[in-house]
Amino acid sequence: MIDRIELMQIGKLNLVRESWNWGDILQFEHTELMPSPYSDDEVQTVIDFDSAKELIKHLQQFIDECEGFHK
Repeated sequence: MIDRIELMQIGKLNLVRESWNWGDILQFEHTELMPSPYSDDEVQTVIDFDSAKELIKHLQQFIDECEGFHK
């Protein structure tokens, strides 16, 4: 069974944590609903100060929990 938690959104990116029976993964997800057929769409995401602080909080929590799992 998979537990899936959407932690935060930065621009078009979603930070998602999935917990599997063998461990956890942390990933950014992005879905382009209507990509241009004529050229590559460049996606840029700006991380502001508050988003950076929240991202660090989620990353540190993930690291702390994974280190506890691997000990």
